[in-house]
Amino acid sequence: MRRLEIPLKKLVKQYNSGYSTKYLSNYYNCSIITIQRKLRSAKNCKFRSIGHGKKKYKVNENFFDIIDTELKAYWLGVMLTDGSTSGNLIRLSFKKDDEKHLEKFLTCISSNHPIKHQIKNNFIQSCVSIGNKHMRDSLIYKGIISCNKKVFKVPPELERHYWRGAIDGDGMIDSSTKTIKLVGEKEVCEAFKVFCQKNVDTKANIKKHGNIWSFRLHGNIAFDLIKILYQESSMFLDRKNQEYLKWHSSHSCKPLFPRVVRFFKKIFHNIKIFVSRCKMPRSLEGECSYENKKYFIRIDKKLSDNEAVNCLLHELSHIKTMLEDNDPHGPAFGIAYSKIYKLYEAEFTDEN
Repeated sequence: MRRLEIPLKKLVKQYNSGYSTKYLSNYYNCSIITIQRKLRSAKNCKFRSIGHGKKKYKVNENFFDIIDTELKAYWLGVMLTDGSTSGNLIRLSFKKDDEKHLEKFLTCISSNHPIKHQIKNNFIQSCVSIGNKHMRDSLIYKGIISCNKKVFKVPPELERHYWRGAIDGDGMIDSSTKTIKLVGEKEVCEAFKVFCQKNVDTKANIKKHGNIWSFRLHGNIAFDLIKILYQESSMFLDRKNQEYLKWHSSHSCKPLFPRVVRFFKKIFHNIKIFVSRCKMPRSLEGECSYENKKYFIRIDKKLSDNEAVNCLLHELSHIKTMLEDNDPHGPAFGIAYSKIYKLYEAEFTDEN
């Protein structure tokens, strides 16, 4: 049998430039063991660790090292629910209809990895597999462990982006039933509940369904939360953002006055304020009284929705002046009204 002649100098040069032993074995039409044996005989060849040869595909392997931007927090949240790590592989998959979102992910991590398709539970999925030990280790450190996900503590200002990613990954938004829900492991749902409790007034608990857990909110509380998650955000799953916009549109069509009342009751959460619409004397559109450590605001029911809101802001300003200066009609009233109106303007005038 003719002995295979492999030019050692050329082989070492190829290997040192980054080519893998697998590539070189195909190039010289021989086994990987033969290539390795040849390379070991060369004095000027230093073996690399596995996975550090020339890469067929590119990726910014440092993307998840430090979570300090909206995009990093968002995609870490997506990985928390829809991603996985196995061996040196990182996997992320979506329904075929959401493939463009997977393309957004690849753009963010500067990757040219291909998107492949597979059938799972009778659905076609679009998925990407990235072989990168450094990125894999970074994600594992941040809780992306298959079958045992851990919630990572991101900076407070990035929490809403992290949880929006989790909702986009394995959550549900339904504008018709006014519902938002997250499905996942127990620890993930518990942490999402804590985030919700910090931002909206809810006493809802997580629930178990077989081997999975969920946390769900309904109605106005759910809308308050979804607005925190999606308003003024730059990265989101288009399909779920459309549900938010549809919900926002229908919510904005409701009478303004009850929503303004709910908003300011949250602002003045340390005091008891009761607001009612009733028949008032002709000379009065509204009034405010203080009895038994409670504030009662009464507004004429004949006023239009916008007129009732203006009257409410006026009476709330009296309460603020009373709290700060103990004089509801004193010179500080104008300053108090300005502060109240700015709060109202920031929350509601984008709807008008």
